[in-house]
Amino acid sequence: MKKLINLIILFLIFIVSLVFAGNYNYTDAVAKALMFFEANRCGKNVHIHNRFNWRGPCHIYDGIDVGEDLEGGYHDAGDHVIFGMPQTYAFSTLGWAYYETKDVYERTNQKKYGC
Repeated sequence: MKKLINLIILFLIFIVSLVFAGNYNYTDAVAKALMFFEANRCGKNVHIHNRFNWRGPCHIYDGIDVGEDLEGGYHDAGDHVIFGMPQTYAFSTLGWAYYETKDVYERTNQKKYGC
């Protein structure tokens, strides 16, 4: 009896996911993902390929006291740290999506933000 109930629940979840699967706007999701990274960009050239007119250069003098050029990177969680693995995964996923579906980026006017 317990297996039957679990099977029915799984079947209902499957049916519900099929019904609502077509309602997602993946173009909007990619555009918002790209906008998130644009808004969090740091360095001298944040205004290039950026939709935000309020963005200006930031963190351009980081590292002067230690003799290193630490300009650039991205804000993360309200601070300015360059995290390796999470951002690498996010960028590689977006980059691979651009590589595989370049025509979609062009049709949806996201090409200049995706590359």
